[in-house]
Amino acid sequence: MRKVIKKINYYLNYISSFFLAFLMLMTVADVVSRRFFNSPIIGTYELTLLLITVVVYLGFAHSNDFKEHVVIDVVYEILPNIGKKVMSVVASLFNLALASVMGYAVFNHIFRLYDSGAVTPSLKIPLWPFAIVAAVGMTGLILSIIGDFILIFWEGRVLTNDPS
Repeated sequence: MRKVIKKINYYLNYISSFFLAFLMLMTVADVVSRRFFNSPIIGTYELTLLLITVVVYLGFAHSNDFKEHVVIDVVYEILPNIGKKVMSVVASLFNLALASVMGYAVFNHIFRLYDSGAVTPSLKIPLWPFAIVAAVGMTGLILSIIGDFILIFWEGRVLTNDPS
């Protein structure tokens, strides 16, 4: 089960990376266009804001899978294995609660954006599809945290930066 979750999150991260590369190329094109042709690309700012949402939310789960987020492990590393398990459970419970609240807020936001017909100012791009992407990313994060519980309780391991 955990391997399936990690595989899904891997593909979400791959999509995130693609959009990050596109975002970088679009920004470079906009800067070159401004500098040499004195004509910025219309909507670059809006697309940047929307694509940052895609990049961040789709990358959350992969970051959690590989424990690539910021961590201060001075105390954690000196704890015995049972202490590490307790800390892992507490951290995972906190992460699950926080991700669930965020996921709930994102899911509700989808309907508000859809009902209001919110669009970007100049390009008139609807905002609700990007909220759906954020919800998919939050779902991946929640599945990743559930994968942490599988690791702790069924496999008897503790959370580490080990990618396996």
